[in-house]
Amino acid sequence: MKKEELRKVPEWYSGYIQAVPELSLMEVLAHSDNVYCKVLNDVTEEESTFSYEEGKWTIKDLILHLSDAERIFSYRALRIARGDSSTLTGYDHNYYVKEANANLRNKSDLMNEYLLIRKSTLGMFSTFDSNTLKLEGKVDENVFSPGMLGFVIAGHQLHHISIIKSRYLDKLRSK
Repeated sequence: MKKEELRKVPEWYSGYIQAVPELSLMEVLAHSDNVYCKVLNDVTEEESTFSYEEGKWTIKDLILHLSDAERIFSYRALRIARGDSSTLTGYDHNYYVKEANANLRNKSDLMNEYLLIRKSTLGMFSTFDSNTLKLEGKVDENVFSPGMLGFVIAGHQLHHISIIKSRYLDKLRSK
């Protein structure tokens, strides 16, 4: 599936979809994973607890947020792919980050957890055929397909990696 095959994307998520390059879904998931590793492998343990502004998340918080969000988006894609017609609910990402205690964990442990989640995501999406990727389901008041959620996963990750580079690493490394 290519992103031009997607129906109208809910406004909140359109920026994520626009962030992904013109690749197939499986290619874009692999691409965003490579970008993630390239950027975060160079972040030290000390740097990973940095927050660019009072009240903003640390890099560790962002790493764990990416894991949590990918789990949730993948779960939604699975439910829709299996024909579940229930309206799925949203979640409060700020609450999840607050409760996760990411800063008490080791950066490499957080990254390894994420990489396992991505491996699972790739495995799941590889089993969806073109018809399955286009099935529709509701999350809150928005309509999604498994394919759209796959692009959201990749775009969400690229969005946050861009923020890590521009707001965190640029500030850290200019000191």
